[in-house]
Amino acid sequence: MPRFQLPRRRASSPHKDSPPAGKHLLLRLAVLLCAVFFVPAGACASGNATAGSNISRMATNGTTGTPLHWISVAQGLELAESSAVFRDTSGTVALLRIDPRHYSLQLYTISEQGGPPQTPSEWAALYNLDAVINASMFLPDGSTSTGYMRNGTAANNSRINQRFGSFLVFSPLPPHAAASDGQPPAGGTQPDPYAPAAAHTTAARNTPNDAGSDNQQLPAADVLDRYADDWQTLLPRYRGVVQNFRMISADRKPLWPEEGDSFSIAAIGKDTQGRILFIHSRAQTTVRELSEYLLDICPSLGATMYVEGGAQAALHLSTPALTRSWVGRAGSSFWYSATGQWPLPNIIGIRKRSAQLRPAATSRSR
Repeated sequence: MPRFQLPRRRASSPHKDSPPAGKHLLLRLAVLLCAVFFVPAGACASGNATAGSNISRMATNGTTGTPLHWISVAQGLELAESSAVFRDTSGTVALLRIDPRHYSLQLYTISEQGGPPQTPSEWAALYNLDAVINASMFLPDGSTSTGYMRNGTAANNSRINQRFGSFLVFSPLPPHAAASDGQPPAGGTQPDPYAPAAAHTTAARNTPNDAGSDNQQLPAADVLDRYADDWQTLLPRYRGVVQNFRMISADRKPLWPEEGDSFSIAAIGKDTQGRILFIHSRAQTTVRELSEYLLDICPSLGATMYVEGGAQAALHLSTPALTRSWVGRAGSSFWYSATGQWPLPNIIGIRKRSAQLRPAATSRSR
């Protein structure tokens, strides 16, 4: 499916984590045409909970500053929904809170797995995942991430994007496999100083990241701030790395300009207790407005990165207790009201750990 993306930011913004603006009118027209002609059949039903009354007690929060009400979906997995009222719109903001001691993060890409892009629910079914969210934006080739992306030694994109200031890292490697010798990644032609050592490619590729036996000196998953963390040292020490724009800095500052286009947004963040948050706003708002809202309703939220916007922004939950999907919108609701899932080439998923838990790591080295 061709990639149509809503415009992101104004070109006048000097911030490194603010995307350059596109040709607004043409992009909006492209989105409308895509919505009319390429939306899959039967894509108009929103996801519904399949669990019992304990899940149906889900509270919504429409008052800025009111703490979220979290519902336990499973041990180490919690869900909250907020009825957000923004300046020009309103809608649901969903947050899935994941304890890395109980769930491992997984990266799946069509460049490594092969085959066509899959919808979030298809990815979940294929790889037994409990939740799925966009990994990142991607280039016109329909596969390559716009930022650095690596799974073990399989590099989807081995180049650091100088405009992107955030890294999601997960599954720390054993210490002996964490020092790069500058060899090119699998499928690459240029040396990648942030890949695991080539002498330990087997460990880097096959480390069981759904087990609790990886490097206990590092968090099982983290969201690094390029301007606060020693990312150049840390990237080679993790099996999975995904680079994106920063939304919120490590010191809880919203980073995008106040003015900008409005669209649905998917994001990944980390809280002060080391838990990872999958975030989705179906409401079409600016990144700055959503960032400020999240900081207000979730006081423990820290570094957060933007992963996708528009109709392709998606979050899918698939557990024995609850199955539900949140999808983005494109254009005005008059032209586009579908809530069906779009096929995605690259996703982040979570899977229940099968081994003994280890202590949570809540602090980071700076």
